[in-house]
Amino acid sequence: LQTLAEQNKLYACSCSRSQVAAVADSHIYPGTCRLKNLPINSEDHHLRYNVQNSEMIEFDDIQRGFQKINLKKDMGDFVVKRKGGLPAYQLVSMAEDIKNKINLIIRGEDLLTSTAAQIELSKYFNHDYAQKVQFLHHPLLSESADLKLSKSHNSLSLQKMREHGTTKAQIYSFLAKAYGFKNNKISRFEVMLEEFQHSKLELKSTLGIQL
Repeated sequence: LQTLAEQNKLYACSCSRSQVAAVADSHIYPGTCRLKNLPINSEDHHLRYNVQNSEMIEFDDIQRGFQKINLKKDMGDFVVKRKGGLPAYQLVSMAEDIKNKINLIIRGEDLLTSTAAQIELSKYFNHDYAQKVQFLHHPLLSESADLKLSKSHNSLSLQKMREHGTTKAQIYSFLAKAYGFKNNKISRFEVMLEEFQHSKLELKSTLGIQL
């Protein structure tokens, strides 16, 4: 964060999510506080990364192929430190990946812009993130046509499934279909493990890396 501040890449933002939603036509932050010169050392504000002059972010995706993302257009100025002092997801995720020498990241396709943001931030760590890490962004699992499977709204939690009398076999079969296993009628945990191992070997062969 200190390095980013020294490079004049940060500015303080007092906007809440509801305020952003009220003025923005999409999820992209409109830069409301960019020129307000709020103090960046105050824990009463978020800190945002200014993507104003960021170049196009390019990287290869195992499943989707070559990706080219315009951070300014597709994401806007993103938060790197939250009100109260906690560092935000984009910064922490990238820093931990580098620290732990992660070489394969599998995410939902809704996080393509997050990957681009983290590649952008990695420049300040003198780290060739896009070349040292392999990325795979998979299609999202959906509960309905317009609702992704998410823990944030109790999507198919074990508690809810137990309440509705869902059996173990039904859960295994649901997972098998979701992961695209050839055998999607599974009634025992041991069989589920065998299918995962088979899938793991196929992924290892595709990537050519140790899993």
